[in-house]
Amino acid sequence: MKRIFFKEAKFKSWTTVIVLLCLTLIIVGCFRNFEMFGLQNYNITRFFWPAGGLIQFTFTTRIFWFKNYVEWNKRNISIKLNNFLMETIAFEKISTVVVDDAAKTLKILLNSGREKVFKTDNIIQNDLKILVTILKRLK
Repeated sequence: MKRIFFKEAKFKSWTTVIVLLCLTLIIVGCFRNFEMFGLQNYNITRFFWPAGGLIQFTFTTRIFWFKNYVEWNKRNISIKLNNFLMETIAFEKISTVVVDDAAKTLKILLNSGREKVFKTDNIIQNDLKILVTILKRLK
């Protein structure tokens, strides 16, 4: 049985600091041959650009580390269950959430009449209940 990794996407000051650090490392690393920043030790500065890129890479690829990943904010939810791609759904467009235990699926019916179907086999039932609670609470 697999777990779902839940992440509420809200503003955190430490993420802003990390993004600014990455950008600073990349900029200083790109201009390391110039004496613009007054850095004379080129052996250290040659690692700035790759370090900034590696930090950004780890933040942007986080959704691919987990097979089951759910991220939400006030307006949208992004769901990746037993799939490589994520589905993003606006909460205002959700009309009904149905869990079918026999077929092992989660169906999200939209106001437009379309439905999004996610396979829920090999997912812990408690995590599935948390997902349904998030969907119903914020719609």
